[in-house]
Amino acid sequence: MAISDDSSRVETPLLEEDNVGSCLDYKGRPVDRTNRGGWKSATFIIGVEIAERFAYCGIDSNLVTYLTEPLGQSTATAAVNVNT
Repeated sequence: MAISDDSSRVETPLLEEDNVGSCLDYKGRPVDRTNRGGWKSATFIIGVEIAERFAYCGIDSNLVTYLTEPLGQSTATAAVNVNT
């Protein structure tokens, strides 16, 4: 049984150039893969998700109060409606 030597095979990257096809950024410049994305974008996405969670928790408690007091639902029914 012969053992093949894979060390002679050179792997090429999926995209051989740093520009991403014909994509343009919001200023109309070609997108350069070396200085876009990464942790700068990930930090923004994580921050937006945290803000969304805080907003949901605030709306959640206010909605239960609105459903129980002005609309006259029981606390259990209001909680079921908010969770649904």
